[in-house]
Amino acid sequence: MFAYTKRLMVVAAMSVAVSLIAFAGAGLAMAEDAESPTNGQDAESAPEESSVPSVRVTEVRPNARSLTVATGADVRLSVDLIGSQGASLTSDIAVTWSSDYGTLSDGSARLSSFRTPTTPGIYTVTAKVDSSLCDAADDCTATFRVVVQPTTYSDTSITDVVMPINPSGAIPETFSDAAGQAYTVATPAEGGSHRGAGWWVSVLPGAIADRTLLGLRMIDDGVASNTGQTQHRYTLSGRFYGLTAISEEGGISSRFRLAEPATACVPLPNALTPRLSDVALTAYTEGAGLTVLGTELTRTVDGGYVVCGRVSEIPARLAVGVRGAPAALTVPEVAGDSPPVSDSLPNTGGMAPGTAVAWFAMLTGLALVMLAVGAKAATRRMRRR
Repeated sequence: MFAYTKRLMVVAAMSVAVSLIAFAGAGLAMAEDAESPTNGQDAESAPEESSVPSVRVTEVRPNARSLTVATGADVRLSVDLIGSQGASLTSDIAVTWSSDYGTLSDGSARLSSFRTPTTPGIYTVTAKVDSSLCDAADDCTATFRVVVQPTTYSDTSITDVVMPINPSGAIPETFSDAAGQAYTVATPAEGGSHRGAGWWVSVLPGAIADRTLLGLRMIDDGVASNTGQTQHRYTLSGRFYGLTAISEEGGISSRFRLAEPATACVPLPNALTPRLSDVALTAYTEGAGLTVLGTELTRTVDGGYVVCGRVSEIPARLAVGVRGAPAALTVPEVAGDSPPVSDSLPNTGGMAPGTAVAWFAMLTGLALVMLAVGAKAATRRMRRR
């Protein structure tokens, strides 16, 4: 019997040893799992960051944003490329020049010659660098506003300049819409303007089609804001100014496209006075885009400023913006909301065993059961004897 009992004890010891080996193996597997990446990718397989050009352009700065010249004149335009911390870049970076009218000299240098058109008006010249060199599209572009005025000719050198033609008959000073609101009349030959309390819009001669009339109106249209539209690169401030127009027949058209851009000016909000170099006149479309119309500042007789820009399409909703994206909208918490649902079980004060511990307990229990069965069998044999 003693020998038989000894064999049972050996079997139980072996079972416990197997349990210990299994426990150690499970712990090693857990350690290896803890050291492995959770996303299933090796560190060496992580994608490399895209290469960024060493030269970065933060601004294409024009030598003058607005110029006034005569028809047929040659204007020398140049830009300075600004890098980080406001330093002027000396690298050989190509500059592309373009204009809506007129003639530009060939080449891709920072200096270009612009031959103004023979028709008076306001024209735009643009200088750009490759967009891959800038963090934003606006940083790669400089815009020149060239005001072309008629040249004084002598009787012996009159050229065939085509003058705009007004409609026949008497021309009224104002139009009225169905609500009785007054609109200032602009003509093809003389243009026209509408003024309010510190703001105005002016249309140049030739901007309206021949033999037609256009009524202009510009009003204060409420507090300006584009908060929450973080895709914009300017934050609006001050007031909105609504620019509308009606035709000679008195009906409000959905859209007027001027042959020459009109000049619109609105007051600079006092809060933006410390940031004069960052302000711009913009055209705002509800829930959509924000277009920069110009950055020209003019000092008024009362010591304030107006911000001016060029408007080619009417109606338009204008406002002054300052460089920088608007703040995102914050969603307030609603009282009585239920707490967020958690995927984990509630804390009951106990402790759930790990996988390795569970395996050890199971194997140990199996060994103890085998030991008990063996002891019971030995007792039966002793009784039979």
